[in-house]
Amino acid sequence: MQNAGTIRMKGRALLVNLDAWNRPGDLVIGAADLAGLMNERRPAKLWHVNRGADVETVEHVGAAWVTKTGRGVAVRCDLLAGLTVYAAMSQGQAVIAGRRQSAGLAAPASQAGTEKRSRNDRMEAGLRRGFV
Repeated sequence: MQNAGTIRMKGRALLVNLDAWNRPGDLVIGAADLAGLMNERRPAKLWHVNRGADVETVEHVGAAWVTKTGRGVAVRCDLLAGLTVYAAMSQGQAVIAGRRQSAGLAAPASQAGTEKRSRNDRMEAGLRRGFV
């Protein structure tokens, strides 16, 4: 896992700060969705909120859900090629309760783009063995 950002409270909503997000505006999980996510383990929507001088734009850009084990929260942003990042459930609950300022988000190394192939590892090497 590799660091990918943080989550923190902004008012009653959860603000998601992704390192890969370089657009204006904030990624937010709303207060109503946040209660359902943490208490009832219902999936929540991730919103992009962009406040201009006189116009406020809100669009749906992803989702958040509790993992199968119940020990983490996953956040997926469709605008970032489906990047999925994870936070520990205990840290997320501490942020919501106000006992912690922020919680870290982590992405698997394969999604973060750090996986490198060697020069000798050819993409079609498995195909050659299968057809010969």
